[in-house]
Amino acid sequence: MSRRRKILLGLVLTLSLAALAVVGWSWRRQVVRQRAAASYDSMLLPSRSQQLLLLADTLDREEQWALFRLRNFAGLWLLGGEFPVQNGFVGPHHQRLEVVFQRVRQDARRPDLFVVQGQMRLKGQITPLQGQIELGQVRQYGSREYHNPNQRVYTAVGNFTFWTGQPRRRVLQGVTAIDFETSPNQPEWSLYSNQESIHDSRGFAFEGYYYDNQQRQKVLWAADFMRLASHVLDDFNVGGRAVDINPKYARYGWDEYYRNDEWWTAAQP
Repeated sequence: MSRRRKILLGLVLTLSLAALAVVGWSWRRQVVRQRAAASYDSMLLPSRSQQLLLLADTLDREEQWALFRLRNFAGLWLLGGEFPVQNGFVGPHHQRLEVVFQRVRQDARRPDLFVVQGQMRLKGQITPLQGQIELGQVRQYGSREYHNPNQRVYTAVGNFTFWTGQPRRRVLQGVTAIDFETSPNQPEWSLYSNQESIHDSRGFAFEGYYYDNQQRQKVLWAADFMRLASHVLDDFNVGGRAVDINPKYARYGWDEYYRNDEWWTAAQP
């Protein structure tokens, strides 16, 4: 084979390999885009977030524990201020459920495990709660806001069980998801808020079942419940951006959203 022909064949081979590399790179890029689109999390229902984690890149156990130990995480579950109440739905009629966490302790050996004490109110009856939250998977998004490129947003998903009385009687059980954020100059974790972002956030939410007398009903409640409520019932909030609950739900405890009776202070856990 002549030298000229060898050079020509080498050039053809090089160009072919380059073309294959470009095609492969384009294919991988397309796969990444499709995977990202398929795993987009609207940050509403915890069960949906749990399903999407199968399609998303998540932190391994060592990375999760290092993240939870980085700053105090237990405080995220406590809604401070004048209104610490988490609201939600129970059953087919969307009966109002109110939950307040009063103490949350992060386990010293397992930073993904949280021991909870609090109260719940359903149909006027106040029930003390004890239980635990166990976070099993964590997803990191990077910045979700245009004005803060150093922001890091995470979603953690896990399971919860709350019980009452002695002997223990299971009351609430299911899946939980929490959205939190940090920046390099931010000393503490904070719940992710979408007030300046195009993305939704529930803060944290719980989805599963309420158990009573060997029967169970679906339950859903959250730190910022109105976004989830509108997702479940189109006609729940008739006030637009202002919270104005449809009067048709008043018979199920939804006479007004903000109450000042501080029922959770009547009995300490």
